[in-house]
This record gives sequence, structure tokens and C-alpha cells, in this order.
Amino acid sequence: MIEYNYVVKRQMGTIVKEFHPRFPKQIENVAKLRGGNGSGKSTLLSLIALSCYGLDDNVNIIEDLKEDMRDLYVSDDSEFDFYLKVTDDKKRELRINSYRKGPMFGEKGVDSGIIVKEIVDDKESLLTAEQFVRRYRLIYDMPKDPTGRIKKLIEGVENSHKRYQTEIKNLAKETSTLIRHIRKVSDPEEIINEKAKLAKLNKEKDEAIEDQKKCESLVRKLKKYKVAIDIQDTKRRLDQAQDDLSKAKRESNKKGKSDREAEQKYKESEMAISVATISFKRDLQAVNSSIRNIKEIQQSDKDIWSSTVNSIDVDKNLANKIGSLTQQAVRIKGLIQAEISRLNLDKEEKTQKIIDKLLRLLEEYRKEDLSILGDKIGVIYEELEGESKLNGKKLEYTKELKIAKGNLEDFIYSAGKLDEKYRNQAPKPILGNADDVPIENFFDEEKLAEKKFKNAIQSASVVGVTAENFLSVINEIKLDVDLSDYLMMPLSTLQNEITGLEDNLTTKNSEINGSNGYIAKIAVLESRIERMESDELPALFDYRDELEDLESTLQNMQSDLEEKIKLLRKISRGEASERDIEKQKGYYELVCNNLAIGLKHVRHAGEMYEISSVDLVGKKLITTDGKTEIPFKMMGTGESQNMHLRSQLDSNDGRCVIALFDEVGLMDGNMIDDIRKKFSYMYDRGDLLIGWMAAPGDKPEVE
Repeated sequence: MIEYNYVVKRQMGTIVKEFHPRFPKQIENVAKLRGGNGSGKSTLLSLIALSCYGLDDNVNIIEDLKEDMRDLYVSDDSEFDFYLKVTDDKKRELRINSYRKGPMFGEKGVDSGIIVKEIVDDKESLLTAEQFVRRYRLIYDMPKDPTGRIKKLIEGVENSHKRYQTEIKNLAKETSTLIRHIRKVSDPEEIINEKAKLAKLNKEKDEAIEDQKKCESLVRKLKKYKVAIDIQDTKRRLDQAQDDLSKAKRESNKKGKSDREAEQKYKESEMAISVATISFKRDLQAVNSSIRNIKEIQQSDKDIWSSTVNSIDVDKNLANKIGSLTQQAVRIKGLIQAEISRLNLDKEEKTQKIIDKLLRLLEEYRKEDLSILGDKIGVIYEELEGESKLNGKKLEYTKELKIAKGNLEDFIYSAGKLDEKYRNQAPKPILGNADDVPIENFFDEEKLAEKKFKNAIQSASVVGVTAENFLSVINEIKLDVDLSDYLMMPLSTLQNEITGLEDNLTTKNSEINGSNGYIAKIAVLESRIERMESDELPALFDYRDELEDLESTLQNMQSDLEEKIKLLRKISRGEASERDIEKQKGYYELVCNNLAIGLKHVRHAGEMYEISSVDLVGKKLITTDGKTEIPFKMMGTGESQNMHLRSQLDSNDGRCVIALFDEVGLMDGNMIDDIRKKFSYMYDRGDLLIGWMAAPGDKPEVE
């Protein structure tokens, strides 16, 4: 039983008109619909197809049906909602449930799209168009081109071939996968390669752990140094505050130092800063000059010196910018050191000396027509000369790198000195008759300095630095030559470096212990090697030769099917030559005979004929009496339709059939009865789910 309902709203000029079913809303699985033009017969057949497929353009169905489905569902001047339930009355079970919930069925503002569900063993699941095609075969026919039935017969055979071709491709793919797995398992070289990968990963892991330990040690030392310096600075300020308080107490009723003494101290401080600034600018100029020289003679394609240490004028903000310039200089120094290590100057110098000796040796004979090991001496000399120039360029480049490194070290030192001068700069005196500073201010300064000193000690205790050992910590770390570049930095810059090193530690830890780190990768690889080395072989290992034969056979079958499909297409287009037919004569005759078996009998001119073969090229039917041949063009529209429909129904590929035949009124009553009986026979056998025919009639009715 098919239960359904739909509503269509169409814009017809200036009015909107609604259309509802005119046929009963419950119809048997095998039925004939009668009705006049506009009664909704074709709409109902299109609804069945739309309920099965949705609007998937990838589904291989005839274009006439696709067009009717699109007109029904996707139109600028219409709206369409529906539901459809298909029950198998023989098995008393619901098979297909399809619907589109929209505004016209009370779902305001909602468009669910076309939902298709299949019910198997009382379990409901979504049914995609691709799944529907695998389980059901929808046959739709409308006799718009009676003389083109031959093409439809051929297309039916071609579509069947394509389905089997897909199955063969899938089987060939699975077979190839099995063969690759067997070959991989049985190949000892693969185990050797995997072990080499494991050794490489273990080495990289050990190197990463060693780098991590070095970085952790460096961070610990730098943190200890920084907090020790913090204690030293806060201690010095506390001592100063205490001295100032003592002096203030002694001279509470006297004026402070004279204006002249204060100004002299300020001028001396300014002079010291000026002298240090000259050294700073001189070293900065030398650094930038060195880096420009490097760029001019650089051999590498990659410009690692994308920027120099930025020059800066001496102004009131210079003290705040020394730290960033020093940090930039340290970074570039690291790049230069890495480049020097990569170039290996000692090796290049030895190579240059050997080349020079060879050039002097060959100089005397370069113009003579002599050869060494098949090459002319003149050619060898030119090649060595070119290599000498290239190598000399590298030597010049490396020497410039070393000069730049020395200049950077000088600059970092002078920057540190200038930073020290700024930090120790005397305050500018207030000239004139200023009032005495209240002694309470000195008490406040002393308390604040003491608080900062205690905070510094508390922070330092985390890394083992105390008020008693901070000086020994500073002196001990200063002896470590590997830390010299860091110790020249201002404290703010040093803190940035520590933060960067801690970020690097986090990254290193992830590289080692992360979900995709060395330890995880090694565990996976060790497990894989253990499986590969085990004695357990694939289930089909003993049949590897047979699998390779099967793979070859399947490939040949794919090629053979492709050739057969090409022949069918040529026949369909009327382009098949006698040579094409002769080349695949056996296959051609088999197709013709199988089509005849599907047709069995054909009614023509009031008589029934038994068919022995279908001549696709000659476009005629061959009867069993050996005398009668029926050309397709001589068959009436109803006769060709009946022949085509029966051929489609007799083509059984194991899928359940849904047959929708429109405009069968072109066939006579006997032909329609033949189709109706075929429907019933197939439904009783469980080979057909829906068998509907539509024919003209005076009013909408179901037979």
C-alpha cells in the first residue's frame, strides 16, 4: 500500500493557486491510474521518484524524469510539500518513509529538505540516493520518442555494465591492497628501513633531551644571577637610604650640600655619559659597517642579515633604548657565529692552499695541447681558477663575519658601560634657595628601600639565593664565559631573554613528550616493528600468487568491459562499423540474444511473435520462424513501448524494482494486461515494490 499526500502552490499570473491530490491517498502497490490531462497522474509518478532519490544530480536516471522532478520541487513560481509511505503488503511491513516538511504542513519557517528513510527489521535509517540505487531499481518510462526505443535498450545494457565495472574496480582495489600488504610484510628490507628510522628518532630524542638539559641549566643560572643582582641593587639602595637618613639626622638643622658641589657632581656624571656615548656610537657605526660589508660579498641565496642594528641619535630617550639595541646585537651575533661554524674557515683555507699549488703547477702547461685523464689541461686550469675565485670569496666572507662578530662584542660591552653610567647618573641639582628636605622623607625612603630589599630576598629564595650568598653567586656566574653575552645585558633585556628561553623549554618538552613528540613516535614505530617481526602472516599469504593472478584478471576484465561499453555507445549513436561488430562479434550476438530472451514475445499488427534475436545495428527484431523480421520503425508506438517495458522488467539484477510507466494508453488492452500481469507476478515473488501505470481516462480513478 502507498499512502501519500502533497500540496503545490503555483503563482498563476496575479493569483496563487493550490493543487492537492485528485486520486485516493492510499493506492495499492500494483495499480493503473486513469485520468485526463491535468489530473495529476504524471505529478504522482514524479512524486514517487522524488521521494526515492531526492534531487541528487549524480544519480544515473533519465533526463526526462530529472526535469519533471526539478519542475516539481525547484521552481521560482511554485512551492511543494509532501509525504509518502510505502508498505509491502505481502510482508505486512513499512519499507520506505519519505517527506518534506515545510510551511504548508504547519512547520513555519522550516524547510527540512527531502528526507528519505528505509525501514528494515523495524529499524529506521536514512536512505541516501546512492544507497537507494544499490538496493532498488527504478524504471520510469514515458513514450516521448517511440522510434528511439533501440537506444534505451542499449542504454539499459550499458548501465548494467557500468554497475558491474564499478564492482570489479572495487574488488581489484581490495585485491591490490591485500597484495601490497603481503609484499610489505614479507619484505625484510622494510624492517631494516623501519629500524633505521627508529635509530634516527632515538638519536634526535637524545639530542633534544640534551638541549633541554642545557637550556634548563642556563635558565637556572640566569635566574639566580638576576635575583642576585636584584638583591645587590636593593641592598645598595637600602645602604644609601640608611646613610642618607644618618646624614639627615646629623644635619637636620643645617642645609645640605652646597649648590656648587651638587652641580659639579652632576656635570661630572654628564661628562662620563658623554664619553661613554662616544664609544657607544663609534662601536655602533663599526657594527653596521661590518654588516654592510657582509651583505655586499655574501654568497648565500638566503639573506640572513635582513636588518642591521638600528642607528640612534643621542637624545634624552637613549637610556631607555640601550636594552633593545643590545638584545638586537646579541641576536645578530648568534646568527654570525652560526654562519662561521657552518662555513668552516680552516677547511676552506686548506682547500685554497691546495688549489693555489695546483694552479702554479698547471700554469706552465695550460697553453699546450696536453690532457690528464681525458680532460685538457687548459680546461682543468680554468675550472680550478673559477673554484679558487669562489673559494676566495668564501674566505673573504668568513673573515668579514669574524670582524663583525668582534665589532658586535665591542658594541655590547660599550652598551653595558653606557647603561651603567645612566643608572649611576647623579640627579640634576635644584639651584636656588630651596627649602630643606624634611627628615620624614628620609625615614620613608629608608622604609621603602628596606621593603624592596626584603621582597628581593623572598623572590630569590625560590632559586636558592639569600642575603648571605648573593655576592658569591654573582661572582661565580661571572666566571662562566658562556654567559658573558647575557651578563652584559640590561636587567630588563635579560628578563626578556629568560622568558624566551622558558618558552623554548616548553616547545622542547612538547617535542619530546607531546602527543606527536619523539617518545610517542618511537612507541608507535617500536610497536610496528614488533608486528612486522612477528611470525603472524596475513590470512591470504599462502595465496599471494593466486591473488596476483586475480589482480591481473580483474584488470583485463575492466579493460574488456570498457571496450564493450564503447561498442554499445557507438551502436547507440549509429556509428558502429562492420569492423567494430566483427571485432566483438561473439559479444554482440550475446547481447542481441539476451535482449530477445527478455522480450520473449512481441505483439505486432494484431499477431504475437516469438523473438529469437534483436538486431541492434539493423534495428529490427528476428523471429523464431526464421522468415519474419520486424523493423523497429514499422512497429507502432504502443508496440515499441510494450517491447521496451517488458525488456526492462525481464532484466533482473537482484535489486527490488519500482516501475513507473506513464502514458501507457498508446498500448492496446492486451499489451497493458501483459504488463499488469508481469507486475503482479514480480510483486508476488518479492522482486517488485511498486508497479504503477498511467493512462488517459475521463476522470481520476485507480484500477
